[in-house]
Amino acid sequence: MASLPGNELFQVELIEAEACLSRLPAEWDGLKLLHLSDFHFHGVPDRAWFAAIIGRCNQWEPDLVALTGDIADSPRHHRWILPLLGRLRARHGAFAILGNHDYYLEEPEMVRRRLLQVVI
Repeated sequence: MASLPGNELFQVELIEAEACLSRLPAEWDGLKLLHLSDFHFHGVPDRAWFAAIIGRCNQWEPDLVALTGDIADSPRHHRWILPLLGRLRARHGAFAILGNHDYYLEEPEMVRRRLLQVVI
């Protein structure tokens, strides 16, 4: 399926953007937020590929990490959450929500428990 037209399996976008929001507290000036989404852990790409991406993300030295859903795509790949996402580093912590693919597993609580074990 990775070779199907339109598949973006190996496409990674690393985008740095600056937002100027006048109503935020002055203490938040320069705050770095790392937003990660749609990992779809299912075996392809392999764990080493994801580890390399997470290593690149850590080089940005984010203050906060936001994980926004679609973490695992198979009943056994929730086991990748702790060893991979546990490598993320952020000065002030992380937030995560589940996506629709996390519910397709019929075990969203397992994904949620694994995410709660990630210490950032």
